[in-house]
Amino acid sequence: MYDKPEDLSFETLSSLYEEIQMEGDGTQQVELLGDIQNAGIMPVIDPEKAFLEISKTVEKVRSLEGLARVILVGGSTSTEGETAAVVGALRESLETRNSYLKLVGFPGRSNQVVEGLHGILFLYPPQLLNVFKTNSATATFLINEAMKIRKYQENYYIPAISTTYILLGTGKPTSVVEQTKINPTEIHNGFDIENVSQRITKLINKGLVFLESGSGSEFVNTGPIAQFVREKTGILPIVSGGISLPSHISQITNYGAFPLGLGSLLERTEPELVREVYMRMKLGYNFGGPDGT
Repeated sequence: MYDKPEDLSFETLSSLYEEIQMEGDGTQQVELLGDIQNAGIMPVIDPEKAFLEISKTVEKVRSLEGLARVILVGGSTSTEGETAAVVGALRESLETRNSYLKLVGFPGRSNQVVEGLHGILFLYPPQLLNVFKTNSATATFLINEAMKIRKYQENYYIPAISTTYILLGTGKPTSVVEQTKINPTEIHNGFDIENVSQRITKLINKGLVFLESGSGSEFVNTGPIAQFVREKTGILPIVSGGISLPSHISQITNYGAFPLGLGSLLERTEPELVREVYMRMKLGYNFGGPDGT
């Protein structure tokens, strides 16, 4: 259908998003969304980093059995084979132990869609539209990657959820902004929620939303933004980026029981301490926000 790079446009990505969204009523998709909505704290694995210590990564994930429900797998960069090796080792370990942990990918590159994933989030970044005006080569590359992601997801029969992916900037450069060239929606401590809501409301349609500040970002309490998104879509958004302390979790979940992505949990913690750190983080999770969620 799209034979040449110049044939690709933002509408190509929009069509893929809508196509997958129409499949959202399937049993596997509904189950996957339910797992994410009730996941609480979701450790994040960057396959590029985990590949360097696969056995350690497997050990860390094993220690979370009975605590975590979903492990997010993804990143803005990776090389061929890294994700397959990491996911393959994790899936084999989980099946050997009859674990109910789910491995859910949020691929930034097509080589991150691999057999062994229980599902994927098909990321639809509405902010990419402006990248066509400033860096068409990067935008075209990312659209092409999205088409491959869809192709591999279908080939491997992996359930997918259309996910609106919104980048938030906290004043610190992140790899995802560098890779995508997207100009994020800037926020800071004490931001005006009405102003931010006006800026992002046009980016949100319906369905699952992923609010991403990026790995290594400064912490800003995005709870008010997540609450706004939940009121608009009726679905709890995923919140990720800059969350590294129980107090961070407490501040965000004071606005609702949002599923939170934590990259630092596995990346910076030794295997023997992962379970203890997870439980400490969980103590900061408030289950009753102002809206009763």
